[in-house]
Amino acid sequence: MKPVHESFVEIFEGEVFQKTVRDAITGFALSNNMITRRIESMGKDLREQIYEGFCSLPYTALAKDKSTDITLEAQLLVYGKLACGCRIEEELLCCLTLHSTTGHDVFSAVNTFFTENQFDWGRVVEYCIDGAPSMMGRNNGFRGILQRKFPHIHVRHSIVHREALASKELSSVFNEVMQVVIKVVHFVKSRDFNCRLFKGSLHH
Repeated sequence: MKPVHESFVEIFEGEVFQKTVRDAITGFALSNNMITRRIESMGKDLREQIYEGFCSLPYTALAKDKSTDITLEAQLLVYGKLACGCRIEEELLCCLTLHSTTGHDVFSAVNTFFTENQFDWGRVVEYCIDGAPSMMGRNNGFRGILQRKFPHIHVRHSIVHREALASKELSSVFNEVMQVVIKVVHFVKSRDFNCRLFKGSLHH
């Protein structure tokens, strides 16, 4: 952290208040424990702001995604969609470790999270999920359990997952074209320099 602070002070080279900035930064405690506490404090504050915004809205929507970390444990990501004026913002509400990915276990994990943070299921009007059988099943799937307990919530199949399924049924000609398009997009987005060249070519 110290080299970063020194670089920050150099930004104010020649300014009359540079010494004040340097003295203030020199007085910072930079021990590992102090930095850890500050990071935890900022994380807690950010989490409280997101949760407060989520609870203050009359209606909200949720979306979920499952992934596996490097230890091969299943992780459930739950996103909240918040209406802020004329904008819809999406914030990560939680990342939950799952010991099993059955519909019952996923619902239990999300419901426990809601209970612990005093979130109201009555405010949730829509839940977007992927098309896995454990999610979409009408009896033992997450969708079936959720709609039996909260019938007012509309469950939607993720459009991203639908696109992935649809892409498997493309004709060979169209699939070949799409592969070229995907490679071009990846090449352009892989480096900032490529992006700038591409944007510049569009203006000509």
